[in-house]
Amino acid sequence: MNQVSSEVSIPTASTLVLLRDNPEGYEVLLLKRTKQSTFPNLYVFPGGKVDPDDANCEKFSDSLTDREASDILDVKQNGLRYWIAAIRECFEECGVLFARKSETLTGELDPKLIDELKHVRDSLCTAKTTFQSLLEEFSLQLMVSKVHYLSHWITPKVMPARFDTRFFIGVMTNGQGIDVHSSELVSGEWVRPKIALHRHAKKTWNMILPTITTLRMISSFENTATLIDYVKRGYHKIPVLSGLPIQGMQPYVNRWR
Repeated sequence: MNQVSSEVSIPTASTLVLLRDNPEGYEVLLLKRTKQSTFPNLYVFPGGKVDPDDANCEKFSDSLTDREASDILDVKQNGLRYWIAAIRECFEECGVLFARKSETLTGELDPKLIDELKHVRDSLCTAKTTFQSLLEEFSLQLMVSKVHYLSHWITPKVMPARFDTRFFIGVMTNGQGIDVHSSELVSGEWVRPKIALHRHAKKTWNMILPTITTLRMISSFENTATLIDYVKRGYHKIPVLSGLPIQGMQPYVNRWR
């Protein structure tokens, strides 16, 4: 999607659209937030605020430099922090970590290591440790190359909580499973995008425009490989319509190109 200028006063955030392949069609992970969370009872993708500590984790990137990331996002600097935040928030909220051991070339994590990371995640979520410390302790490298920039959303002034959010997309690496953290989430569910949209239309799932738009945009591909290739090539970018946004900066138009 095209972008608009961020407002300095709005907190920055990152969201990761997490996918997995399935013989019946690829699925996306949607999390239901609690009544007490910032966006109560909504079905959302994993995500949250960019933390100051995320800047300390840029050296763990397996590919992008901050200059390259900033160019992609069309910002002057600190672009890589959005990727770091997306990966960290995904790990905190649902236990999936886009990382690998520094000495390996694959995206596989040893099952024993996955179990160890689950215990450390609790300390991370309660701020007893930092993401940087976790990466150093387990000699991990962040698989930034597997996380692709998708879109840019800014919450309008009429909303009680505002965020300047970058959306990313990635396919879950093998060997990991979903483990939803209970602090702000009720549950997590893998679902095909069109089914999620149907549930919203039937008013059984509450979702806001950025989520709905994203689900519409990713719902009609043959598999995740085709979808990711489309995003990497920038074919998903569509014109920003004129007029005031309703719940985000990018109203949905029924085409990508």
